[in-house]
Amino acid sequence: MFPPMYDENITFQLKPMNCPFHIAIFKSKVHSYKELPLRYGEIGTVYREEKSGVVQGLFRVRSISQDDAHIFCRSSQLKDEIVNIIELAKFMMKTFGFQNYDVCLSTRPDKYIGSVKL
Repeated sequence: MFPPMYDENITFQLKPMNCPFHIAIFKSKVHSYKELPLRYGEIGTVYREEKSGVVQGLFRVRSISQDDAHIFCRSSQLKDEIVNIIELAKFMMKTFGFQNYDVCLSTRPDKYIGSVKL
């Protein structure tokens, strides 16, 4: 899959992001539109090797737990799914006592899927 990484006489194996695996799970069977939306999520450990001095805002760590999720839905369900995600994020921020925070929206990359309208 990926070549091993070597450091301090320890062998590491690189793992890609979770997206291909969630897509593989979705594609493992035929789905009816009636099953949608399907929501996949996981909390996984990500291992990293930061060089000294390159991390900003984080401590230099070897591993972190990271959540990842993907939603497979019809275009007619997209607005409701986005609203639900935002409401969940707001609920979590409030639950953990965060009151003042900034939200940033990612823009469309040069290579994207789907239509501009969608």
